[in-house]
Amino acid sequence: MGSLIQELNGIDSGSFSFRYPITKDGVPTLGSLEFNLAAFRRGMEKITGFLDGARSMLIEYRGAKDSIGY
Repeated sequence: MGSLIQELNGIDSGSFSFRYPITKDGVPTLGSLEFNLAAFRRGMEKITGFLDGARSMLIEYRGAKDSIGY
């Protein structure tokens, strides 16, 4: 998980390039970066799968905690 996040950070440390394809001056934010969309999708599926699992675990934890009166 950490290596996927570090790779994205290396490409877009300010988190602007993937949201905004050009700057206010019209300059492409990612320049001439060659981007493998299929690999990106696979990486994002891993990250979202992990986060969805963590979310489910927290919901279950909260439900168990509520049921025993904490």
